[in-house]
Amino acid sequence: KNLLVMHNINEKLFFLINNVAGRYDSLDGFFLFVTKVFVPFILIFSLVWFIFVLPKRAKNIGAKLNTYKDLLLFLFSVVVTYISVQFIKIVVSFPRPAQILEGVHQLSKYGNYDSFPSMHSALAFAVAMFVYPFSKGTSFILFILAILVGLSRIFVGVHFPVDVLVGAFIGIFISWAITKVFKRYTI
Repeated sequence: KNLLVMHNINEKLFFLINNVAGRYDSLDGFFLFVTKVFVPFILIFSLVWFIFVLPKRAKNIGAKLNTYKDLLLFLFSVVVTYISVQFIKIVVSFPRPAQILEGVHQLSKYGNYDSFPSMHSALAFAVAMFVYPFSKGTSFILFILAILVGLSRIFVGVHFPVDVLVGAFIGIFISWAITKVFKRYTI
């Protein structure tokens, strides 16, 4: 019974967001742009930030070497997040909204059957969380972008809200865990 209630809430939230799709060209264009561009932008921006910005802030050679270790941990966090989501998609294999619901406004194509969890959300939130200990301001901006990514995935009709929430949780947890485990080992 609890699963049925959760499914109904998930479906209602999906349609609350997705039913706006197709009504306003500018909003459709915005969310299509977000869904296609923001994750690569977030990844590239953060990579550049770790390569160029953090080392310039370093006060000495040891601190500069630590920034490069942080870059490797950042990349490790992204890869672990990606592999974890792919593994869950294989194990769970849940259909996309348009594959099981009538009336979905699908604005974007998707690659496969597996909706759960959202890779876009997992990666965007993993990056935002990983950056948090280094710059709360930059992380705040990245979290806003990550939230927009999650909303865009529902808006364009390719993910349920639970897909986005679980993806966000996975990304946040993996980045948090990696920084907790490895940050204590500094040069």
